[in-house]
Amino acid sequence: MNQVLLPPPDPADEERAKAVLRSSRIVVWIDRALDIPGEAWKSSTVRRMLTPTIARVQAADAPEQLRLVGVVLLIAAVTHIVLYLVFSGAVGWPTWTGWTGFVVAAAVIAAKPREVIAAWKDSTVRRWLTRRAR
Repeated sequence: MNQVLLPPPDPADEERAKAVLRSSRIVVWIDRALDIPGEAWKSSTVRRMLTPTIARVQAADAPEQLRLVGVVLLIAAVTHIVLYLVFSGAVGWPTWTGWTGFVVAAAVIAAKPREVIAAWKDSTVRRWLTRRAR
């Protein structure tokens, strides 16, 4: 099969592309819009209120952090289920099966975080995932 010969890359291409992007009103607008939340967070009152809580969570050991994740997931799932049933009506068995499985998993994480961590450390899935990531 014939190969197509490409010219060598032009060092000025990158600068030309940056110049075109800088001159685009849409790109500049999107760039500014993406910066707004980060800038607002720096001076936010909510940030000052959450900083001690974030520090306490980061200082907690892994089982306590995992317990917190489980409790948050459990509260969110139960809230979602109740609100869905109140405002949307009946659901079928596949939905109930999914909800039940998720709630049980969140409850196990909240109730037995040390056991979940130990199971994960000994997990074939974890070994498979870490092997694929290399």
